[in-house]
Amino acid sequence: MESNTEAIKVNIQINNIPFIFILDTGASNSVISEYFYKINLANIEIVKTNKIFKLYNGDSILPLGYIDCLMSFNNSCKKFRIFVIRQAYGPPLLGRDFFTQFNLNISELNSISLNKVQYLINKFGTVFDDTLGTFNKGYISIKLKSEKMEPKFFRPRPLPFAMKEKVELELNRLLKLGVIEPVNYSPWGTPIVPVLKKTTPYEFVETLKLH
Repeated sequence: MESNTEAIKVNIQINNIPFIFILDTGASNSVISEYFYKINLANIEIVKTNKIFKLYNGDSILPLGYIDCLMSFNNSCKKFRIFVIRQAYGPPLLGRDFFTQFNLNISELNSISLNKVQYLINKFGTVFDDTLGTFNKGYISIKLKSEKMEPKFFRPRPLPFAMKEKVELELNRLLKLGVIEPVNYSPWGTPIVPVLKKTTPYEFVETLKLH
């Protein structure tokens, strides 16, 4: 059965080198693949072990060995043991031994993650608010295929009476935001195409696009 639950990623340091591990509360021990070890931690000696891991399907895995390191998390540094799985390429995993070693529970870890998210929201609030942003990093120009192109003006398309009020509200909103502005005359003209976008089972929002 597939799960839509997003993996919990934890930022830790091993011997002062930052890494991102995935939390696996179903595993008793923390593990890394042989590939991860060779790429990132080959300077730490692997100690042979007779420990055997049992999988959910009943299969057994004999690890290549384990490494002892210094792991830092949340301003705390502990001696930590990580097992290396031979001929594996999966992501590094933190097992329940991580909670034991750092005296944590799952709610504390979620709280730390939420605090980081809130910090980003507070620091970059204008990025996450519902107002319209403004591009101020340069100028944008639109060039026609030919300078001799003749202006085109198309008459408005018939608008269903049931949509008229919502379209007018959206136009007024865009007008207040400065996205559009009224003109008395233009040689160019194209009809708006209201597109109903379903945001909840009971409400619709119109997105106005010019074609």
